[in-house]
Amino acid sequence: MRLSIKQYINRTIRQKAKIRYDKSVKQWFGVLDHTLGLICSQRKTKVAVQKELAEILEEFIALSFTDNRNETKTSKTQRAYSQA
Repeated sequence: MRLSIKQYINRTIRQKAKIRYDKSVKQWFGVLDHTLGLICSQRKTKVAVQKELAEILEEFIALSFTDNRNETKTSKTQRAYSQA
């Protein structure tokens, strides 16, 4: 079975991300422990958390294709590292 990157990302978020509501801060948060790195998000809606996790995972995948991944980071990826 062949998956597109978008299908892979959506399936990974659905199956492996832990998304919960935090009553103390009244926001949703999500954590995805992926082989490419730990991805975290905190937003006002569950959909926004899922979207941000997907965007960051997509950036991780794109960066994994480069030879020197640790030197090249986008803003969302840098935020994911700083939140971890």
